[in-house]
Amino acid sequence: MFSNTQVDSFLNVSGKNRISRKSPSVSLRVFNRDDGLRIGPVGNISLEGLMVFATHELVVDRVYPLAMILPVKITNMASIGFDARCVWCRYSDEHLSYLAGFSFDSPDKKNQDVFQVLMSSSGR
Repeated sequence: MFSNTQVDSFLNVSGKNRISRKSPSVSLRVFNRDDGLRIGPVGNISLEGLMVFATHELVVDRVYPLAMILPVKITNMASIGFDARCVWCRYSDEHLSYLAGFSFDSPDKKNQDVFQVLMSSSGR
């Protein structure tokens, strides 16, 4: 389990973060690839992982089979499938949802290229 300090660091609460994260400029929604259930919208993304505003509590340290429908085709792909490990999950009264941090589990080159494009076209 991660401490509040580690979670705050992931959320960049202190303003000092070792990983460059970007907020998507378009709505990106994450789904479970196995059952199609909605996990939630992406809050921020990096080359190492993403933060999701989850509709329900997720199991920490579990690897989830995830998918995202892309806003436009990127590298000839309309959607992307990837595995990601939930590294922390906590309820946010401010957002009225769970905040969940994921680290990508061995993304292939195509997925890395898509994440790079999503980051370069994202906002702050």
